[in-house]
Amino acid sequence: MAAGVIRNTVFINNTCTAGGGGGLTVAPHSNYLQPMALENVLLVNNKAGNEGGGLHVLPQYAEAQQPIVLRGLTVTGNTAKLGGGIAIQGNVVSLEHSILFGNSDSQTGGTSGDQFWTSSSASNKSKVKWTLCNGDEGEFGDPGLKVNGGNGFFPGSDGNLDGDPLFVTGPKGGWYLAQVAAGQGKNSPAVDPAAGAAVGGFAWGARTT
Repeated sequence: MAAGVIRNTVFINNTCTAGGGGGLTVAPHSNYLQPMALENVLLVNNKAGNEGGGLHVLPQYAEAQQPIVLRGLTVTGNTAKLGGGIAIQGNVVSLEHSILFGNSDSQTGGTSGDQFWTSSSASNKSKVKWTLCNGDEGEFGDPGLKVNGGNGFFPGSDGNLDGDPLFVTGPKGGWYLAQVAAGQGKNSPAVDPAAGAAVGGFAWGARTT
């Protein structure tokens, strides 16, 4: 089966009342033998009754176990019971150069995760790098400490950041990143955080006017 890519796509104001993945659910099949990716995808103001308000990645079949790459995602304003922004279950997932901000879930306790939640499954081999995820430990749910080879998610390691991405409104919506070059007073921390590579942000260019 050929690799699948979803690129330059917006999922906004969708609702899944009974299940997971308010914006999108990714469910790899048993004959899924090639990597797949989401690139430059915006998930905004989606709602799920269970896991993953913006995005829900279901477990892969054991014989598949091909990497799912999530690159350049902007995930904001989504809500769910568990994993307001993104929920990942038992997968080989790489989340990179992305922004998770202003999402929320309704579950409390050690398994919650407003921005991101991932399962404690033994097959979970998720990696998160060069990603901005705002908030304290309760914002990032990793109860089994499976992310980044058991090191978890920590701002300052693996290029990850914590903070406000400083979204500003432009001609195509309210999810541009503030930049001095575009007339804002300061640069978003997600602009040029490493070697000239922007973290997240829908690729609409710097200018907001």
